[in-house]
Amino acid sequence: MADLLQKGILATVNQTIDPEVALQIAEEHGFLAEVQKEGEETRYYRRTS
Repeated sequence: MADLLQKGILATVNQTIDPEVALQIAEEHGFLAEVQKEGEETRYYRRTS
């Protein structure tokens, strides 16, 4: 939530945010992320560092 506020985005826990913003925040925290379309198979990755 703090990262969203720093970017000027006011969102609730259950609110959908822009996928590009989600990717950006995930990468800032060292996670590999990808946008997945509805109906695609879900894959999970672990951070290795």
